[in-house]
Amino acid sequence: MINTKKIGSVLKNLQISEDLELHDEIKAQEGQLIAVKVISVNPNYNKLELISGRITELTEGDIILGALGNRIASSGMTGTVPEELNKHDKIHILNLGGVIGICKDFNILLGPATECEVVGSIFKDGKSIKS
Repeated sequence: MINTKKIGSVLKNLQISEDLELHDEIKAQEGQLIAVKVISVNPNYNKLELISGRITELTEGDIILGALGNRIASSGMTGTVPEELNKHDKIHILNLGGVIGICKDFNILLGPATECEVVGSIFKDGKSIKS
């Protein structure tokens, strides 16, 4: 079971409920829902838009729910879904909505992406959830 209120807006159409299961097995696929723990926050890129539309500030230790995804941005973070992903691997928050992946490049004016540790993948009723 996982309990967090920091759910990225990328998941807003999934009607996420409280009865979510956390599993160690992670399918490294675009759209896979995962939970991550924030390790180090970039003070220039430290916000998360929640499913409610509200913007919250990230702090070290926060548990975030987001989706694995690829992102190409000229003024933000660029990254991809890794080929393989395991619990405790390092990963990054790539955008305000909660897209998560391995940061490949970033705008030098913003600095590097917020670094996280993979906690697990999200399941409901024994089934993996994808966005």
